[in-house]
Amino acid sequence: MRAGVRLVAQAAVLLLATLLLRGLLRVLRALGRSLLPQAAARFGALVASQSPAYWLLFAASMCLCTTLSVWLARRFIDRRSFASLGVVRDGDTGRDLCLGVLVAALIQSALFGVEWAAGWLHVAGFGWSAQPIAQVLPSVAAIGLVFATVAWYEELLARGYWLLNMSEGLNRPLAVLLSSSAFALGHIGNPNVTWVAIVALLGPGLLFAWAVIRTGRLWLAIGLHFGWNLFEGSVFGFPVSGLATVTLIQTTVDGPTLWTGGEFGPEAGLVVLPALAAGAFAIGLATRGRAVRSRAAVD
Repeated sequence: MRAGVRLVAQAAVLLLATLLLRGLLRVLRALGRSLLPQAAARFGALVASQSPAYWLLFAASMCLCTTLSVWLARRFIDRRSFASLGVVRDGDTGRDLCLGVLVAALIQSALFGVEWAAGWLHVAGFGWSAQPIAQVLPSVAAIGLVFATVAWYEELLARGYWLLNMSEGLNRPLAVLLSSSAFALGHIGNPNVTWVAIVALLGPGLLFAWAVIRTGRLWLAIGLHFGWNLFEGSVFGFPVSGLATVTLIQTTVDGPTLWTGGEFGPEAGLVVLPALAAGAFAIGLATRGRAVRSRAAVD
């Protein structure tokens, strides 16, 4: 089956799984209102609160639908193993995850430092200033689980299924560009999004794809994606693709939007470009000697 047909089929399976899950949740909520009205009311309040618990529930449902659709497509449409997408666990798995988090932490630290030095960023306080740290830390941990879940299913889809199938149907450079573009367009419904932000999201997408190309696995990209969101939002207080999160450092940014990314976050600003280049260079150094033997896993 042609790569384009496989991609369309997977998208259809994902859409069907999402619609079925939403339908099931609506049925359960309707039953809950009549059988367990107090529990149904608490669930409604949870959804309306937009709390870390709500986002964890949302991420878990998206993870279930995405992972299931990719597994079904890989197994029954592509007729290949799920592990061939780059999720084989081996001796490099833990190291790749930690390396990804470390590189992302350094990138976000550099962005924080540059914006602070330029006078664009101001530290307004800390998360435990307004409420006890015993309440802040569980919320940050819950958001961390959200970011880990999002990193898994978005990388599985974008740098796993999309990139591999597009590479087979086209060529790797074009596949990287198209899969990264699709990844960027997936954020079009986010708060505070602009077309500049969508174009700018190509940068992180290309960085994550570079990690997959260098290792032949998804783990480094997953670590990067998780660390990027965690340090950007929960540590340094930037918006994460337009979304505000519980954070340890409370910051305000009032610099030029073209450079800072404004309310969408620094990945939509020019300030991120040197950091992305440095991150790509660091990944190249850390994975030297692995790229040649891993390319067969991607091609």
